[in-house]
Amino acid sequence: MMYNPQLDTFICVVEAGSFSKAAEELYISAPAVIKQINSLENSLNLQLFERTHRGLIITEAGKSLYQDAKYLIQYSKESLIRAQEAMNHNDETLCCIYDAFGFEDEFKKLGYEVTVVQEGEDTVDFDEL
Repeated sequence: MMYNPQLDTFICVVEAGSFSKAAEELYISAPAVIKQINSLENSLNLQLFERTHRGLIITEAGKSLYQDAKYLIQYSKESLIRAQEAMNHNDETLCCIYDAFGFEDEFKKLGYEVTVVQEGEDTVDFDEL
């Protein structure tokens, strides 16, 4: 995860409207949710909610963070997907070898697409890859 997972809890509390409802949705206890929100507020030095006898009221700072947190989480997830796709693309990199030592099958076992270059054929300058 590329962001503070307490942001997920924060978003859930905002959308659920209470610590107890958020706890139910997250399958954790209400005290655990409260602890995460308190920790987030302390680390950011912000009050995200006003706690009243009637429940929670999101502060202006909380409203601002809510919008940005939703964007941040979505962007982080998309970024991770792009990175994984790039890694998967790299895993499929064509491997060109001169197979004088019989390594073609070993490279194939590792998942590489292998092209064997015969002696005297054009070769690949690996420094340019």
